[in-house]
Amino acid sequence: MSVIGLDIGTINAVVATINRGAVTIVRNELSERTTPILVGYTDTERLIGEPALTKMKSNYRNTCRYMKPLIGMLPNNVTETEKLYSLAEITTCENGNIGFRVNYKGNQQVVSLTSVYASFLKRLKENTEKSTGQSVRDLVISIPGYYDNVARQNVLDALHIAGINCLRLMNEESAVALDYGIFRSNNFAENENVIVAFISCGAGYFFVSIVRFTKGKFDILATVYENRISGRLMDYAIMEFAAREFNQKYKTDLLKDPKARLKLEDSATKCKKILSANQEAAFVTECVDGENDISIMIERKTFEELCSNMSGYINNMVDSAIKQAGIKIEDISSIEIIGGCSRIPWVQRAIGAAFSDRELCKTLNADETVARGCALQAAMLSPVIKVREFNMTERFAYEVLLFWQNSAGSSDFKSAVLFSLGSDLNVLKNSTFSKTEPFEIALRYAPNSHTSNLDLGRYFVDLPPQQDSKVKLYIRLDKNGIVCLEKVEQIKEEVVMESAPAPTSASGNPEDLNSNDTQSNESKPEEQPATPQPTMKTRIKRTNVPFKQIGELQGYLSDESKAKFKDGEARMSTEDLLIHLTREKLNELESYVFDMRSKISPGGNLNQYAEKQSIENFLGFLAQAENWIYDNYESTKEVFEKKLEELKVYGDPIEMRYQESLQLEEIQSYMNSMFEHFQKVCTNVDMEFTPESKQQVMDGLNQRYQEFSEAIRKNFEDRNKFENLIVSLDSLRQMCDEAKKYCNDNLIPIPKVTEPTNNGDEKMDDSKSCAEAGNDDDVQMMGDKNGAQGAGETSEISQDSEMKDN
Repeated sequence: MSVIGLDIGTINAVVATINRGAVTIVRNELSERTTPILVGYTDTERLIGEPALTKMKSNYRNTCRYMKPLIGMLPNNVTETEKLYSLAEITTCENGNIGFRVNYKGNQQVVSLTSVYASFLKRLKENTEKSTGQSVRDLVISIPGYYDNVARQNVLDALHIAGINCLRLMNEESAVALDYGIFRSNNFAENENVIVAFISCGAGYFFVSIVRFTKGKFDILATVYENRISGRLMDYAIMEFAAREFNQKYKTDLLKDPKARLKLEDSATKCKKILSANQEAAFVTECVDGENDISIMIERKTFEELCSNMSGYINNMVDSAIKQAGIKIEDISSIEIIGGCSRIPWVQRAIGAAFSDRELCKTLNADETVARGCALQAAMLSPVIKVREFNMTERFAYEVLLFWQNSAGSSDFKSAVLFSLGSDLNVLKNSTFSKTEPFEIALRYAPNSHTSNLDLGRYFVDLPPQQDSKVKLYIRLDKNGIVCLEKVEQIKEEVVMESAPAPTSASGNPEDLNSNDTQSNESKPEEQPATPQPTMKTRIKRTNVPFKQIGELQGYLSDESKAKFKDGEARMSTEDLLIHLTREKLNELESYVFDMRSKISPGGNLNQYAEKQSIENFLGFLAQAENWIYDNYESTKEVFEKKLEELKVYGDPIEMRYQESLQLEEIQSYMNSMFEHFQKVCTNVDMEFTPESKQQVMDGLNQRYQEFSEAIRKNFEDRNKFENLIVSLDSLRQMCDEAKKYCNDNLIPIPKVTEPTNNGDEKMDDSKSCAEAGNDDDVQMMGDKNGAQGAGETSEISQDSEMKDN
């Protein structure tokens, strides 16, 4: 199992995973490091990712793209610019959310934006599993920090529909900071702050984030987003310039034609990339309007003039971010730029000017750093992989207000700030009210420039009427940045009477008891224990109060809709898989027809393994099959399988005879090698086998080799190649095995001569023991005598051995 991080951009998606302790980028089915975020619908199937890009120009009316900016929007809030960028028509679904009008399998229908997004995420997960060879257990997905409640919940709903376990949603600036900080952790001190500014210029928006690093931790101090600076707007500026030139010449507005606009967009993107490294670029679009072409030269100066209105926003964004962070420009240690459009010269100059002409750093991968940060966060949260911990504090991009009703039925509401701008995520706040009857509350965003959907929910708190009680609201801002009313409690103080515990009889000392017995004659006054008095105590009683949402919030999916979309996605995925398998079987059938026709034709390697008439018949069947394929291209997988089996009835025997001939040569080569090996063993005098066994093995081996050679000769000479073998391959293999076993079993090694044991050492040991017990002189004489005898015996054995060897 593996964990992955997903960076879902405006145009492309990047997938990163942890492999052997390092972050690696997962390549898609075309070995590309990025995957286009496209979902197309045709009369037969869905096209997702690279296949959708291939057919986008011919199927543009049914291709969904640029989903990221639309997530969380309401249909009436979609701007004309987004409608212009979109290929498929943006409309309203049955549930009131954004959808695309497409023609799928011959039927025009409206598909929900969330379900389209889910289908892309599911295909991305499947391609990742194929590429890595591991199942994906957990993931972390990136989102823009300006996403509101609806957008964040829609992303979670899409992941649920796709059947993906998401550990958390991660703001893009947090992912970048994590990728930057975790590999520089040793450079940070515990008591010293390092402040870094991250500037991102991508296809959809521009952001400035100020981050403070300490050892093992970072804090997001401020983040400012702006969608009026983006790569899409730069492309559109070039498109407008080229369209004006064309309109002056041909009096035709190309921007009103979706197909022409798509061609202009492709040329504008190429032109923008070339101008990032060159002073001029050719803007060329062929057949943009019938037979009319566009071919103009655009200078870098012209491109910068077209984008001059964007550069003014950058300085304001930097000033706003520094002000929110409460720092000075001099406090910033480094300025890191990321995003595909950060490579454009005028963007770099504008960023540098906003930071007092400071040097810009490019140590992070501009296109992959967000995915890398998400993969690291997934590894930290998942139990599958262990990585170094790196704590972070994220900030909330909105201000949340709490409204409450003064009295039941009143239209007068009071308000207070619940979560301020820049609040920490994953916190729980409570607010206490003195209420005696049911009342209403509401949660809303403060007015801002990022979202027009301010309503977070209106609730009716069903408090039982009573005289004196307090109500506590628990409102959570979770780790995903979603605000919700978690629970409501009624807090009431009650005065209760508690009786004092009954007195217990004191256990006296045994000695005292004995003394009392001895003094029984003395009279003592009897003491009565005091009666315990009850006490009054105040107790706090907490009771959960039911509450319900008033009305339905726009943009959210109901449980019924999510279940419906999930079933629909499972059904369409099964259909897509069946189409994929059918296409594979069709390709297999076509390959078989063309391949076999080439092999059995004259000059082919299978031509000699079938009779002439059989080859002519088979060629006829292959020609009929080729024509059948063209006429039945839309047949099912089972039909293609049946047709392939019919052809293999004629082709398999031919291929079998060809394979048998190859194996026949291999067996013959093996037998020849074995014969040469044992022949050398039997004829080499240095081999330590008895001469009798060598002669016996040689005679038996020659006999078996002759039998084998005769069998091989029959297969090669006494039959045609298109006929079956006279002696089967199994019989030939058995003959080889028997010959090898016969040789190994009958070769007898020469017995080795074992030298007799030298007894001189033992006698020396005996002499030493005698020396310890008796006279040293006597022992010395005995030792010399025995030692001489031992030496003499040893020399004789050595001579005998040399004589035998000679």
